[in-house]
Amino acid sequence: MEMVFRSLHEYSFEEATQIWNRCFEGYLVDATMTVDRFVQRMGIEGLSPARSLVAVAGEEPVGIVLNGLRTVQGRKAAWNGGTGVAVPYRGKGLGTALLEATMALYQREQVEIATLEAFEKNKKAISLYEKMGYRVVDRLLFLEKTGTLDVALLKERQSYRVQIGSAGEVSSLSFYPSLSPWQTDWEGIKDGMAAIVRDGDGESVGYALFKRVYHTNGTLEAIILYQCRTKPGANDPDAVIRSLIQAAFSPLDTACKRSTFNLSTTDERVVRILESVGFTHSLAQVWMVKKY
Repeated sequence: MEMVFRSLHEYSFEEATQIWNRCFEGYLVDATMTVDRFVQRMGIEGLSPARSLVAVAGEEPVGIVLNGLRTVQGRKAAWNGGTGVAVPYRGKGLGTALLEATMALYQREQVEIATLEAFEKNKKAISLYEKMGYRVVDRLLFLEKTGTLDVALLKERQSYRVQIGSAGEVSSLSFYPSLSPWQTDWEGIKDGMAAIVRDGDGESVGYALFKRVYHTNGTLEAIILYQCRTKPGANDPDAVIRSLIQAAFSPLDTACKRSTFNLSTTDERVVRILESVGFTHSLAQVWMVKKY
């Protein structure tokens, strides 16, 4: 049967949500969404209906890929926000065809760098992405802890000044990475916050990006940590990291869910310190990048 690819913007949001849910049936995690959640995600994560694709067999939508584009330090970057195929069509090469159509779209859009994430255990998907020219550049962790955090475990002898501000404040730091996993970049975190640690000379030596989520009654429900980095060559990086974790996850004596989202493992000290205060592993993804 002939397969054609249509732009997602040809469908209503209700139809697009139905296509997404069908194509992610039986996925490694529950990826189904309501229409409201689908629309919200498209907006928050900068996904473009005009640049997202639907694979159609006859008149039946059987595959989908969501795409977002943004300019990152002068380079046009693209993100694959999910590729799914309807169950009856899996194992028939449709995933490859969807990605080939996406690569052609990226070329038309003059994309310079393309990124995506894949669950670490999804070896078939990772292999397919590698055939398309992507390479694994980082391992990303979902860690979590429910309850309070022990203040004593994070206390440091050395005192650092911690500034809390909006997420965008980290963009001017000299050690902010030129490229980050799409959903953890400061631009992609709705209501994101930043903690910036300064040493005795007032120099910035570390930062964390995080978000606080509240119940409808105003009480704290959850805190999500997206990035935690120290400046290369900073004195006593462990102390800097502990100060950042304490600031991001405060108030420590308030019981709530604390977690990380696609946390980079390039600095194993961050993971080690989180584990030492009771965080446990939930899921892992790989971050993959293709340069043009």
